[in-house]
Parts: sequence; C-alpha cells; structure tokens
Amino acid sequence: MPKFPPNKYQTEIIDWVKNGTGNALIDAKAGSGKTSTLELIAQNYDRKMLFLAFNNHIAAEINQKPELQPYLTKKEEGGKGTLKVMTVNSLGNMTVLNDLAARKLYTFGKENKFLDDNKLFRILRKIIEDYCRTRHERVTEDMIWDMQRDLRKACDKVRCKYISGDRDYVERIIEEDGLCKFNLTEREDGLSYPYLPWASICEEAIDKSLEMYAERGSYDFIEQLYIPVVNKLLLPNWMSWYSEFIGVDEAQDLSQLQLTFIKKLIPMQTPYRPKLPTRFLFVADRRQAIYAFAGADCHSVENIKKQFNTTDMGLNICYRCAKNIIEVAQQEVPDIEAAPNAIDGEVHIIDNEEIAKLIKPKGMAIARKNKDLAEIFLSIVLEGKPVYIKDKELVENTIKSIRSLGCSTLNGLTNKLDDLQKDFKKQMSNPENSKSASAINNGNMDIFDTVKALLDFYIKEKGHSLNTPIEIFIEFIKELLVTEPSDNAAIVSSIHQVKGLEADEVFIINYNLMPYTSKTKSADENMQERNLKYIAVTRARKVLYLCNGELDEDEKKYYNQMTEEEIEQTRVVFEDDFDDEDYI
Repeated sequence: MPKFPPNKYQTEIIDWVKNGTGNALIDAKAGSGKTSTLELIAQNYDRKMLFLAFNNHIAAEINQKPELQPYLTKKEEGGKGTLKVMTVNSLGNMTVLNDLAARKLYTFGKENKFLDDNKLFRILRKIIEDYCRTRHERVTEDMIWDMQRDLRKACDKVRCKYISGDRDYVERIIEEDGLCKFNLTEREDGLSYPYLPWASICEEAIDKSLEMYAERGSYDFIEQLYIPVVNKLLLPNWMSWYSEFIGVDEAQDLSQLQLTFIKKLIPMQTPYRPKLPTRFLFVADRRQAIYAFAGADCHSVENIKKQFNTTDMGLNICYRCAKNIIEVAQQEVPDIEAAPNAIDGEVHIIDNEEIAKLIKPKGMAIARKNKDLAEIFLSIVLEGKPVYIKDKELVENTIKSIRSLGCSTLNGLTNKLDDLQKDFKKQMSNPENSKSASAINNGNMDIFDTVKALLDFYIKEKGHSLNTPIEIFIEFIKELLVTEPSDNAAIVSSIHQVKGLEADEVFIINYNLMPYTSKTKSADENMQERNLKYIAVTRARKVLYLCNGELDEDEKKYYNQMTEEEIEQTRVVFEDDFDDEDYI
C-alpha cells in the first residue's frame, strides 16, 4: 500500500481508471510521485496492464520497488501478476526476435547475435570510402570517423522522426543540427574534408541497413522499433493479454517513431480474450522535454492529445523539493505545488567562484554547458576535494574533438582553438544575420571551450611546454576526468544527465544566465532551454544554490532570456508539422 492516502490529483486519476473510458494524459510535475500513483493504479485495476517505462534503468527501478511486487509477481509465486513493466524498445526487440524466429534464424532462449548497434557505422564507412575513392579524395582515418559520426547522428534522427522519402527533410535535419560542417578551419596536414551528398548518403545507409535485416537478420537499437513499423511486423501473441490498459511514462520525450509503434498496440484482439478497447494512460511533463537532440518529438504531448483524444488530468504536488525551492520552480511552472508537510528549505544566491569551497560530499553541481562543468570540476580538484564527473560521454567527446582538429602539439591545438573562438565570437556579434548551423555549431563550440579550459589548466598546473605531443595531453584528460563515484565525492554533471535524479544540496552553475535562448535557435530549441532551467531547480531536496556568472559582450548580444511568448513568435510551422499522413 502507498505510505500516504492519495491526494486530490491521484484520487481523480484512480476514479478515471475505475470508471472512465477512452484515453488520458497526466501532466505530472517533477517529484510528483509517479511510482506511488502507478501503485495506486495497479491496486485499483483488477485486470492485466502494461506499463512502458522510458529506459531500462527506470524499468529496472520500478520492477524492484517492494510495494509493487504483489502486482508484478506471477500468481503461481503468490502474487497477482497483473502488472508488466518494460520499455518501448524492449517490446520492439521482442517483436523483431519473433519475426526472426518465424524465419528460422533465431531460437528463443539462445544468445541474440543479431542486435548490432555498430552496423550503421560500418555501412556509412563503406559508402563514404566508395565516394572518396570515386572522386579521388585523400582522407585520413580521423576524417572518415568524423564523417561517420555526423552521418550516424543524422540517420538516427531521420529514423526517429520517421518521415518517408523526403530528401529536403533529411537535408534540413543535417542543416539544423549543424552536422557535416567540417571545413571550418584548416588542418595542419593540409587536407580538406570532401563535400559529399550527405542527405543521399543517409538515405542510402538507412536502406542498406534494412536490406541487411532482410538478408541476414541484423538490426540496431533504433531498428528495434523502426523495422516492426516499416515491415508491419506482428507483435508477440502474449501482448494481447496486456493490451486492454497501457501506461506510457515520460511521454513528452517520445519520438514520432516510438509513438507510431505504440499505436500498433491498439488492434490486439484475439479469440483468447474479450474484445475490449485498448485504453492508454500517458504520463508526461511537457516542461521536462529536453531530448530533441536525440530525436524526441518536441510536440509529443500535442500529438498525443490529437491522435488519442485524451482526457487531461494533473499531478501537481512535488514531494521532492522544500517549499522555498518550489517557489523558485514556480517562476517557470506556476502550477507546481509544494507538499503540505514539506520543510522550508534554503535558497542561496552566490558566485560561481564560491562553489568549490562550499560543496560537500554528495553535493551536486550542475550546468547547461560542458565548459562550465569543466571549470567547476577543476576548481573543486584544486580545493583538494574528491569529485566525480557523471558524464562519461563528456570525456569521450572531448578526446574525439581534440583528435578531430588534427593537431600534433599543444601549440597547434592552442592556435586552432583561438581561431575557432574568434570565428564563433564573430558569429555571436551578428546574431540577426547568422544561423548557428551555418557557422560553428553551438554544441561543438561548447566542447572546444571545454578543451580550452582543460588545456589552460594543464599548462598552468603541469608546466608543460607548447611543444608537448597532443597524446600526452589526452592521457592527462583520461586520468583526470575518468573517476568513479564514492560516498565522500561531490558530483558534477550536465543537467541532461541528472534528469530523474535528486540531491539534498544542488548548485546550479551560471543560473543567472539561464535560459541560453537565442533568436538564431528554433522555437523548440529555445523552449527546451527554458525546460532545462526548471529541471535544474527541481533536482534539489533541501538546499539550492543559484550561482552567478558573467557573459562577455559578444555573448550578451547572442544569448537573450526570451519569454515563452517571444519563443512562440519565432516558431516556424512546416506543413502543419507532422500529421498522420506524413508517417511512413
């Protein structure tokens, strides 16, 4: 049983589960007790139900909750066995394996050797090499890797967006994400990246990947959903028993591909069960939508409302944050509420420079930009305090970015970074006439700024000359940043990485500069910048530090803290965005 009686919002949800019809959408605020609400639903719904979690970590966490065990455990083991929790991709994977088993390629219970997440990377390499050979282009290994990396991102996003046969749309994704912009600075080796038909390569790679599945059964992570939808595969038979009531978590971050796959669950009628209509319960917080860069649909909530004709309900009481912290969150989301028994808590305004001295073990310092993380991380190191950097990808991307610049010494790297900063400053000084994708991509520049912060620290603290080979600097980064969490360590992380997490004490780096909105960004990008600010605030349980930083003059011209109304005015609608007929 839940620890406390249901609140007024949970009571409304339970009433809909027991007595309502059709589909519903819950607007669930940060820390509003989604798991306890799920327990209440399981307790009040006496038939089988399926709950689709956002990722494997969340699914595993829910499956281990003691209070949910009676509903998760099978009847023969003493439970009710009415609740099944898994991810959308897990269900897609089972659907693909079902198809492979029907084709006599796979036997259930045996090792799955068909899931190959590097398949598309290898396909892209072959296509790129063929183009370069045909055109007599001279390219190095790191240049091929750069092209593979950017094209893989484009292919993944195209498949997640799930738009068919539209070359212009593929080109738009490449342009808007600032991909394949390799010829920004000269390489030390004098080589130039070739100009290839990037959109054509993406389409060719996606088609080739589907062919390989047809021929030998290999598929990658995104194809766990892409193949069932494109090939119209039948879902596993057991799904029919769970298709009367389906809950979908974190629905604000669904991609169009995921939503299209979920719609496949509707017509699961068989002779073995009553022909009851499928009811969907979507749980979402549109102000926590931050994964557009990974292919999530920025308008997922609106699309769900339109396509599923939902009854809308709220879940507004936050049980995580102290009252004073909720007051800060209400500046972004006015209808979030503090729990009746919440403590007052503390909110402090300090400068970034004070973080390293004040942060305690298990305290969390979070930021929007990687550069800011690196600087605070280094300041905590200089204080002699143990610190853990949560973002493993930051280390990986930093090293890859260093190598992508093609420098052999620290002197070459210093000059290259100075050139990039000058170009980016020039871009920022004329924001009205420049789109980030047409010059230096913001995300890439953030990584280059991170490299600069690490480089300055390395030269100052280690006293190495500018003639030091670049690989020695890379080894230093690996040693410095790759740490493991411990009970006495402070945590440094991007806001993206701590979504769903919390800490007693949270420092938000450069809070006064957030959100990093700009007229050169799309309305969706700017809205997600505002969302990141709300997510950052609602990570703190007891003490919140709002930390101040400064922008230089060019940055002040580029970044502007836009209101929701100003952001909405910049929105460009492309043919009603994505109606049903736009899906494959």
